[in-house]
Amino acid sequence: MKILFEDGVCEEVDVTELSPGVVRLDETPLASSSELHFGDVIELEQVDQSIWKYVRLSKRADHESASILLSRDVANSMELESVLADITRHGVHWERAFGSILFLHGPAEKVAHARTLITSLVAGG
Repeated sequence: MKILFEDGVCEEVDVTELSPGVVRLDETPLASSSELHFGDVIELEQVDQSIWKYVRLSKRADHESASILLSRDVANSMELESVLADITRHGVHWERAFGSILFLHGPAEKVAHARTLITSLVAGG
């Protein structure tokens, strides 16, 4: 769905429609400065056939979100793939953007643990 955010940025974002004009974000918007994340429920108004305007945050997702910038070596490493598989099994949802930005979403303690594991890879340890 193409969403026009309050900062004027229009971005294609995967969503799940909950009711007319209300959607849950199935991914974190990247181009906007909106501070919205995977799982947030937002209200929209239709601008035209293909564009919806962001109106407001209806409900913040009930999980913790974090982001980590990865080096190219870490982003392409088997070690990262192993950590991502492990954190997925333990209830952490993750998204990767532009190859080197990693978003983590889940219970606070699990996101904190996942962040520690991944930042140790980034730090070379």
